[in-house]
Order: sequence, then structure tokens, then C-alpha cells
Amino acid sequence: MTTIQERHARATTATSLGMVLEHQGASDVLASAGWAAQGDQMSLGHLLVRLRAEADSVARQEIEQAADDITAQVLVLMRLQTLRPARDALGLHAARLAVRLHTDLTVEQRASAVSAALVHWLWQGCDACTGRGVTGGYGLPQHVCTTCHGSGRAKPLRLKAADQQRLADELLVEMDRKASNLVDKMARSLREA
Repeated sequence: MTTIQERHARATTATSLGMVLEHQGASDVLASAGWAAQGDQMSLGHLLVRLRAEADSVARQEIEQAADDITAQVLVLMRLQTLRPARDALGLHAARLAVRLHTDLTVEQRASAVSAALVHWLWQGCDACTGRGVTGGYGLPQHVCTTCHGSGRAKPLRLKAADQQRLADELLVEMDRKASNLVDKMARSLREA
């Protein structure tokens, strides 16, 4: 069973948007995304879901190659068309959140926390093993990644300044919440259709 996010990612790159009775196709998924964001077409949740779909569509090989090279990471990120609007929307959200958290971060410190949180949210796999956790098996010796201890998950995000860390942690929670809310609305819309 594919998730709503996977169906959305496939629908955004579909070559045919034809409609078929008694079958939910790409056009139905795209319509549900529009209905879920109705009234606020480019909400932060909508931008994040689109950005994650774009990031997931980048070839796995490119992500693996980019794990060790910052220039390659930047080149991969530059191909993501939704990155700039998502970063800008997240920056505005971070400004409001910084006031609510009573932090005295500068604009540059907030921007740094936003960028770190966004990249961490996008690439949640371990850099050392590219998210696999374990290699080998099936008759070959099995090697467990020593960085993530086999989980395949990235290390928790750590920033130098405490206020930046608190802002980044809050942003990560908000990004998950907003993306999940949109996906839930899409799922309800598709069930009703």
C-alpha cells in the first residue's frame, strides 16, 4: 500500500492526468491536495509536502554521492524548485515563532536555524550509510553502520547557540505537524471521493 505522500509525488510527475471512473488517478490526488490547502493555496504544509516529494524524486545515487561533498549537496538542493518558497515561508514562520519563544536571535541566526532544520527535515537518513543502517546480508557478511548503529536515522540536529537549537527543534516539530495535517486532509478527501 502506498502512502498519500508517495501518491502525491507520483502525481506531480505524471504525464497523463486523465480521469477514469471507479479509479483514483493522478488528477484525483492533485485535486485533493488543492482542496486540502483550499483558502491558503501555498501554505507551509503544502510547500513542505511538495518539497519532500521533489527531494524524494532525486535519484538515490545522487543523494548517496552528495553525502560526503557539500558542493554536491548544494547542487542537488538547487534542483528542488520548491526549496526557495518553502525556505521563505519557513523563515516567516520562524520569525513569529522566535517572538513567541522570547529569543533574541538576529536575522542571520534565525536564517541559519531555518536552513539547518529544513535540510535535516529533508534528509533524515544517516550520512555515513545513506539511510540503509545495515549493508550485506543474503549470504554476505553483514555490516552494521557504526554512526547510526543500524537505525539508518541521522543524528539529532545540534546547533551551537541554545536559542538557535530551541528554534530549530520547534521548527522540526512544526514542519512535521503541518505536513502531516495536509496529508491527513488529502487522505480524507480521497476517501470521500
